[in-house]
Amino acid sequence: MLTQAVGAHWHAVVRDVLDLGFRAKDIFAELDLEEMVSIVVAAPPNSSLRYFLDSGWSREAHLLANLAEQRAGIADLRDPYERPGLDERKTPDDDRLLKADVMSWEEMDRLDELRRLRASSGVNVKKTKKVW
Repeated sequence: MLTQAVGAHWHAVVRDVLDLGFRAKDIFAELDLEEMVSIVVAAPPNSSLRYFLDSGWSREAHLLANLAEQRAGIADLRDPYERPGLDERKTPDDDRLLKADVMSWEEMDRLDELRRLRASSGVNVKKTKKVW
């Protein structure tokens, strides 16, 4: 990667070296091979080299483009992006703060009516207080 980056994006490498306080003449002289590999391989997102390696597209620009394409109906992004910690994410069956079934208002009204009928018929029904 180092030779490709230096060969294809020499000026970006020089710009990043200048940003670190060195001069172009310091490349492979004052800055040895190990340091140059670190400068290239670990180029931060806001570096000149990273800009050219990513064709001017930051990760955020890609995400915004994906969002715009999804809203326009030309992309269907159902899975989360690969990122650190994603494999540690809890599944829906894991412990949740509040465990509840999802239901419509109509279903809830039917359940309330069923509870009311049971209570009026003398069937032992657990008394609960509704708080909205």
